[in-house]
Amino acid sequence: MAKDIAKVIDFPKLLSTAKQHLIFHEYRTVISACVYGLELLRSTENLEDNDESSDGNRHKIALGVLAIQAVALDEGIDHVEAFVERWFGEIRAFPAEILQLCVCLYLHINNSHSAQKMIEEWLEDRKNQNHQGFDLVVELYIQNILIPKNQAEKAQNFLNACESISEKKKERLLLYVKRSQEVPSTCTSHSSISPLSSSENNIQEHQGTDIFSHGSGENLIWNAVKQAWRALFAPYHMIPQ
Repeated sequence: MAKDIAKVIDFPKLLSTAKQHLIFHEYRTVISACVYGLELLRSTENLEDNDESSDGNRHKIALGVLAIQAVALDEGIDHVEAFVERWFGEIRAFPAEILQLCVCLYLHINNSHSAQKMIEEWLEDRKNQNHQGFDLVVELYIQNILIPKNQAEKAQNFLNACESISEKKKERLLLYVKRSQEVPSTCTSHSSISPLSSSENNIQEHQGTDIFSHGSGENLIWNAVKQAWRALFAPYHMIPQ
């Protein structure tokens, strides 16, 4: 049935249309379009497998990424978590891309407490350690939450105990933690650090259509959005350049 739904609904077209409405600040239209797609996908959820790379899951995450931005801009960031829980369940069940965007939005309004609570709840679930985006979530946690809050010891202990990230990533983050203690002023502001991995920093800067274009906090959010789009829909060339 999931395949039948996909045949009836052109999800790439729906997503492209919703993205254009977002660019033109037509937030209610974006939300309506995304909810329509999410409702269709929900009707087939019980028949989908748990493959995070399946078309159904990819479409669901992409709709969520767009809808979250629209909700944040139309209703306020405080309304985002309730919207996400409605469509993705409890925090532990959030896809990594959705989690990162929610965390970045909290950081944008300087609510690091909620950001930390959310990301730690997600990290505590062992099932998430197998998620393709686990390394990026850990990177966001260390660089944008623990270090800015002067919790270097907690960051170091977490990394030493974490067996699910690559050794290369672990070594790089441990070095980052060490340097943050040596030169605190270079590592204590989450606004100066991107949640993207080093390989993602080559993405061309967004030009002309960036809805978050007024400061470094917004750039952090936009980087998370770009990472999600790059991971999910690069074949559809939907990342604005």
